[in-house]
Amino acid sequence: EIDPLDDWQGDLFDTGAEDEQKLGDLLDRLAVRLGSSAVVRPRLCSDHQPERAFQYLPVVSDGRKPTARSAQTDAASIGLRPLRLSPNPIEIAAISVVPDGPPIAFRFEGVQHAIADSIGPERIETGWWRGPHVQRDYYRVTTSAGRRYWLFRDRGIGRWFLHGWFD
Repeated sequence: EIDPLDDWQGDLFDTGAEDEQKLGDLLDRLAVRLGSSAVVRPRLCSDHQPERAFQYLPVVSDGRKPTARSAQTDAASIGLRPLRLSPNPIEIAAISVVPDGPPIAFRFEGVQHAIADSIGPERIETGWWRGPHVQRDYYRVTTSAGRRYWLFRDRGIGRWFLHGWFD
């Protein structure tokens, strides 16, 4: 008499395949209940204006079962953009040696930050057909405390803004 063997040997290292299957099942259930257009994932796209450099795509498409990989952001070319981007640029007080030059210090949330290193400017302008004309000079700065920020000077009004953090 032969019985099937119920025991199975586990993997030596966790491959995460079971977690990926669970996430895929969850996304599938959500898409069925809420509609496939309601369960979306962000996808980076090329755009000069940083706050518009993404789009939302449905996780479930073409009748395929979703996977954990399809739920992740496509980060093929993140480039030199910060990890966290403020939805609305935050106005800050900044000091620069010359009006069009890089900042040497800035004040954010009541704290004065001395800048140890800055890279830039990266000039970003949008076309007239996109609504309000955007003219910005972005700088990647490192403070003396080691924190990294993404600052820009609005060339139209001459004010400084904090747009993102690299930490």
